[in-house]
Amino acid sequence: MTCLTSVDGAFIGFVCGENYAEIHRESVGERWCFECRKRTEYFYVVSAPVDPMSWYGPNPAYECGSCGKDGYCFPGTWIEWEEPGEREGKA
Repeated sequence: MTCLTSVDGAFIGFVCGENYAEIHRESVGERWCFECRKRTEYFYVVSAPVDPMSWYGPNPAYECGSCGKDGYCFPGTWIEWEEPGEREGKA
């Protein structure tokens, strides 16, 4: 776990977070990016904590191949991720 205690020598407190490593990257084709405002190749990226004793699980996200941000959704909207196999059981 990483904890930041100061910025430019001034104490700001403790801001802790996990270190993540990319474990999977897959192209999902060309999509519109709402961050860089153009059509570009998009990637489905899964990251997981480096620490094997971490409480956190894998983190799925979409990433623009041009700007590197997640501009996949229109501003003010979001993606509701499903567990693998969840959709097959629904009628």
